[in-house]
Amino acid sequence: MATAVVTKIKRTEIIKHRALAVLEQGGICPLCEQHLELKDAVLDHRHSDGLIRSAIHRFCNTFLGKIENNIARNRIQPQQLTAILRNYEKYVSTTKPLLHPTFLTPEERKAKAKKRAAKTRKKK
Repeated sequence: MATAVVTKIKRTEIIKHRALAVLEQGGICPLCEQHLELKDAVLDHRHSDGLIRSAIHRFCNTFLGKIENNIARNRIQPQQLTAILRNYEKYVSTTKPLLHPTFLTPEERKAKAKKRAAKTRKKK
């Protein structure tokens, strides 16, 4: 099997290659599968070797970066990530009738703000 020739593009060619990718993809983001406008697209690449993957939404690119960084940092295995993404929607909509102790109700936030304001006034 022949090895593909890799060409490094110039910064000035990013716009052209991003537009080409959006066109080749039929205006669809390969990550979220939603319509992709050129103005919302970025030319995504692997940070490990610089190879260009595709054009994706800017917010998908941000989210992808967070996933990739956390996979390495937290030693997440590919099958774990697959399970996390598969179960995400159901999981985040499931709750218990209990409030976490760090959560502040609107009344508690208001009381905390009043206390902070009084403390600030007292310093002056």
